[in-house]
Formats: sequence, structure tokens, C-alpha cells
Amino acid sequence: MNILKYSGIVFLILSTSIFSQVVYQGPATGSVASGVMITTDDFLFVPIGSEPVRERRLIPYMEHNTAPVYYGDNNFVSDNYVYVEDENVHSNVGGGIGTSFELQSFSSIPMTNSFPPDPHMTVGPNHVISTVNSRFHIYDLEGNLIKNISADSWCSPALPNPGAFDPQIIYDHYEGRWFMLWDNQSNGTQTAYFIISYSDDEDPLGIWYEYALDATKNGTGNTSTWGDYPQIGYDDQAIYIMSRQFSFAGNYQYNKIRILDKSQLYASNTGPVSWTDVWDISNPSGFSRPDVIHPTISYDTGLNTGYFVWSNSGSSNVYFLYKIADPLISPVLTGVNISSTFYGSPPLANQLGGGTLIESGGARIRNAPILRDGKIYAVHAMRNSQFNPYSSLKYIVLDINTNALLEEVESGADGFFHFYPAIAVDKDHNLAITYSRSADTEYVGAYYSTKLGTDPPGLSPSKTMIEGQGNYQLVGGTRNRWGDYLSAALDPVNQYDIWLFSEYASNTNQWGTWLTEIRMKPFPGVYGGLSVNEFNFGNIEVGFTSDLSSTIIANYGEQDL
Repeated sequence: MNILKYSGIVFLILSTSIFSQVVYQGPATGSVASGVMITTDDFLFVPIGSEPVRERRLIPYMEHNTAPVYYGDNNFVSDNYVYVEDENVHSNVGGGIGTSFELQSFSSIPMTNSFPPDPHMTVGPNHVISTVNSRFHIYDLEGNLIKNISADSWCSPALPNPGAFDPQIIYDHYEGRWFMLWDNQSNGTQTAYFIISYSDDEDPLGIWYEYALDATKNGTGNTSTWGDYPQIGYDDQAIYIMSRQFSFAGNYQYNKIRILDKSQLYASNTGPVSWTDVWDISNPSGFSRPDVIHPTISYDTGLNTGYFVWSNSGSSNVYFLYKIADPLISPVLTGVNISSTFYGSPPLANQLGGGTLIESGGARIRNAPILRDGKIYAVHAMRNSQFNPYSSLKYIVLDINTNALLEEVESGADGFFHFYPAIAVDKDHNLAITYSRSADTEYVGAYYSTKLGTDPPGLSPSKTMIEGQGNYQLVGGTRNRWGDYLSAALDPVNQYDIWLFSEYASNTNQWGTWLTEIRMKPFPGVYGGLSVNEFNFGNIEVGFTSDLSSTIIANYGEQDL
């Protein structure tokens, strides 16, 4: 018997390492009668910066203050817990555990009329799609911009005047389809929709099919709630959309999981699409309603089970692991409590120049955990356990067969804030995490760390995607919003190249986004590379010498250069 405290109330719960029945409502089925066909051919190429200027808008992310959740002994420290000091915070150079190399790195979508941007991205066989609030880009794998499309223009065929926000994009590597999601909500009309679209094949250029799914319904039952912050996961059978259901008055109600049968969805081609909902989900002990039960992206087939992971936004020493068995025919939701070393809610982040502190997003998981070979990899921010005024990132590895917490790794540094991390894992279990970082001495920049699958638990020091360029003060009310999530994705063909999509302060009161492609698996044979390909020394006055410039000659291959 263990003690769990929630909102000042003490509960006694049975300690168990096996899945047990979770309290929830459903399943219930619903449907939409039809969708529309759209094509990227209808959207002419729009050069970056030539988009029409519109009134700035604050994207909703509903506040829900989560009380501390403690499970059993709050002084428990796992034998697998590791703290890693980020040694590169003052030098911004590479090296250390998890050696990786960059293949390319370039600016992506600049600031739109919306904040925060909610950067999300994925990669397919020949393209990359990056999304932010109000716009998305399609690139080829060499980083050439092909399409620059307004979200509202894209979504309006299925839902006029969509006011689209909270983008999510995946490449379904099982079926060779792109799947995009935008959120919609209107207090005035008391309506809300998930606007979904999917490509007709692995090429995102050309035909897509688009639907508006009523987010106020549980199955076919009407509610007075809308779906904030929808997050996507998928496996070989289904796509899972998790949403935070709020009343239109702004009060948190519960999490909902909407299940889409991929075989039915991809065959619909503007015809009817159905879904199955489960909602009002409790923790595995049955008494509270946890927020952001995050679906996973699965690389494991034949499980007939969808997996989900929860971490508390506030302080906690427990993770919840959920699964939905038989999701397409007769879904049953169960869950288990997994004890962990204590993690605190990250403080708001300071930056060079000060001002209103930046929201750090709490300690909840903010991008899809990865399920590969029976292990789930997830990451979140936390209060630095060694230097409490600051924040760290923490990744965990869970075994779905034993429900054991195999790794708990925290990485941070005295004086620095690490927040909004996102994770990707390659086929050899090498992992990469991108995140935002700031300090009293630096603006908010975009960084990443890596770990080789063959290395012991740990993380490399910070590696720079791009440093922050100015003080960021885009305050909505009293909230200086950032995020609300970043993104990382794995190349579905070679399953070694990882793309990182991160946010940085591109100028004073401006956010920008940055794409970086990295790899941790050496190429076969000899594969040389230069950090700088060419130099321009300019005109040098007679009798003077030019500045020194340098390049790093590196071998990215398995054989000696």
C-alpha cells in the first residue's frame, strides 16, 4: 500500500507493477459523412516574407494548474538515475558522449502573425514538412523550399473560416501517407473541430483528402467541450488523437483519445470516416483526471495495442503508462503507475536582457514518445535537481513488457534553462533531443544533445543549431508564451537521419524556426565532409593580411579518411 497526495488530499492506493482497469467513459463511435479533395497544385509558390501581414493573434493553450502527485516514498532515487552536467553551455561546441554530425542546417518558417508558433515537423522519403501556427512549408531533402502554404487557406475547403492552430504532422511509415491535423475552436458558436488531411501517396505534392471532425462530440454524443492541444500518435493499425477537453467557459474537464482506423481512413477518399472515442480518463488508481496522456509513435508491429505515457506538469515521482488493447474492434484501456525519482516542475526561464519570464511548459511530455523494440523513449523538462533556480531536460526509457523504468537521465547546468525538449530515436536506439535554452547571459536559442545506443545512460553536451538573436517579449496577458512544443523526426527510409525542428529568438520580440539534419550512424566506407565549404576573404589592402578562417575536415564514414 502506498500513499499518493493530490491537491492536498491523501489517497491510499495499491502498489502494482501490472496493468489494471482504468476508470473512463466509452468506447463510443462517431462519424462524418464526407470530406473534400484538395491539391497542393492550387497553392502557388509564395516567397518567404511576402505573405500578407495580419493582426497578431495569441494561440490558446488553456491553463490547468496541476497539483503535485506523489506516489509512495518521495525520497526514492532510482538506481538508474543519472545527472549529466551540460559542459558546453559556455562554449557552444560539440563533443562528448553521443557523437553526431550535422548533414545540413538552415532557417525554416519565420515569424507569422501568431504566437507561440507550436513548431512541428516530419520527414518522408523525399520531403520534409514543417508547420507552425498559421503556415506550413514543404521542402525537398536538400532543403529547397517547394511550397509555403497558409493554414487557413489549406483548411477552409473542409471548414470555412477555420482559424486553424495547434498543428501536428506525421509521415505514416507503415502506409506511406502524410497526415496533418489542425485545431479549431469558437466560443461564439460553441463549435470545435479537428481538421485532418492525408495525402494520397508518399509524395506530399498533389492530392490530399480533408475532413472536419467534430471535437465537441464523444462518439455521437454532444458535449459542451472543445479539444485543446491535440497530439498525434500512431502504430501499424491506428492514428490516435489525444485532446484536452475544456468547457467553453475555460474549465478543464478530462482527456479524450480519438481512434482512427487507418485502413478505413485511407480508403475513404472524401467518403464517410468514422472514429472511436474514449474519454474522462482517470489515473491507474481511478480517482483523478490526468492531463496530456500522450500517444506514442510506434515502430513495433503486431501488438494490437496503442501505448500512451503521462508525466505530471507539476512535481511528481511517478509516470503513468497506458495501453488500449484491440483498438479497432473492442478497445479496452488499462494503465499502470511507474515509480520514478522525484522531478520538479521547471521554473519560468530568464533570458539576456531580462523582462517577463518565458513559459517553460511544465514537466509534462510535450512531443510524441517513441516505441521501438519493446521500449518507450520519452522526454520532458524539469526543475534542475542540482541547481534549483534553473531547469533541465530529462529523458526516460520504459520497458513495455516489464513496466520497468530502465533509464532516467537529467541534463542541465548551473545558470541555464533547458525547456520544451523533443525526442527521436533511430533503428540502433541512438537518440537525439532538441530543446530551447536560455540564461541570464544568453537569448533563447535552439540546441540539441545526443546519445549512442551502445553508450551507458547519459547525454552529450549541448550542440548549437542557432543561438538566440534578441530579447523575446511577446506577452499574452501575463504569460510570455513559448513553444508550446518542438519536434524531432526520423527519416523513414534509412532510419538513421534525424531531423530536428526547433525555435529561437530570431530578433527582438521575434520568434523564428530552424531545421537541422543530423546522423549518429557513420556512412559505409569513407565519407568526408567540411564544416565550411568556401571562404570569401574579400579585398585586402596591400601590406595587410586577411583574418584567419578555418574549416573542420571530418570523416562521417566507417573507414579511415
